[in-house]
Amino acid sequence: MLRFQKMLNVLISIVVLCPICTVCAQAADTDIRQELNEIKKTQQAIQKDLTEIKALLSRITAQQQPPLQTNIKGTEFDIGENPVFGSESAKFILVEFTDYQCPFCCRYVRETFPFIRYELG
Repeated sequence: MLRFQKMLNVLISIVVLCPICTVCAQAADTDIRQELNEIKKTQQAIQKDLTEIKALLSRITAQQQPPLQTNIKGTEFDIGENPVFGSESAKFILVEFTDYQCPFCCRYVRETFPFIRYELG
């Protein structure tokens, strides 16, 4: 009889607690869905901000950079009082653009240009 009483108590507990567990599970499910929706809204806001930043950067970049010229034939350069090496009547003119902080330009000035100057006199 005692065994039957214990089984009956367990059965009653299951019957009573099962709806409570279901309600708790549904509440947790609702909380998770609400949190997921908030994450989605935040993600959409971030995506919108990113799109606006990209558009702004694109406009700024387009304003700052002139269109590239692929052909400079017929372009005239005013070298002003800059140093010139060679004859002014030469058929070929080489204009050199360097950067004082560029390591490759530095290597050219130290190693390559002295060789060219020595060979071409």
